[in-house]
Amino acid sequence: LLMYAEAENELNGPANAISALRQVRERAFPQSQWSTQVTNYLNTVSASKETFFNAIVQERLLEFGGEGIRKYDLIRWNKLASNIEETRQKMRDFRDGVGVYANYPR
Repeated sequence: LLMYAEAENELNGPANAISALRQVRERAFPQSQWSTQVTNYLNTVSASKETFFNAIVQERLLEFGGEGIRKYDLIRWNKLASNIEETRQKMRDFRDGVGVYANYPR
């Protein structure tokens, strides 16, 4: 479903791809919660092609986190180098206690 949503978003924009992402999100939440949470989320991410793509990137991170395919997704999206550098910078900030890690105890 996520691969279909990604392809549909690239070809025709988020309007046609939103139903596939909706199915994934509905499966993730209990029936009592999904109607409002999923609807609000989908309304937010379907604002543009770029925001919908970012939602798919995040959803694939959560959905396939333990399956070892993240690297191949990042390569396909040409984001591997930037994500590695971002992680390196976060690790440096953590080591040095700066930025969002400034108030963490040693």
